[in-house]
Amino acid sequence: MGIATIECVTNQGFQSLVVSTNQSNEFWYYWVVKNRKEFLRRANGSTFPEISGSEVRKLKVWVPTIHEQKKIVGFLSSVDDLISFHQEKITRAEEWKKGLMQRMFV
Repeated sequence: MGIATIECVTNQGFQSLVVSTNQSNEFWYYWVVKNRKEFLRRANGSTFPEISGSEVRKLKVWVPTIHEQKKIVGFLSSVDDLISFHQEKITRAEEWKKGLMQRMFV
């Protein structure tokens, strides 16, 4: 899943959620991520799960104001940035450990 920043096309097996101009794309991105299991529960298909537009329209959604959406996005983005920062530190530590172990057990 992602946010298209330019006009694009998708095939018929792909649900595109078009966010109105008075809404936050990022807010809806986080909302879909949070509700992923519900989307999958409503999906059908033998090769890969697909959800129909009619199933998407059945979802009940509480829509906060754009101001609240931006505050939510700001908070969640900050948490994502913090997670990325620490994941990078963990990756570097794991690489350092691997290098140490290779030198210790030669």
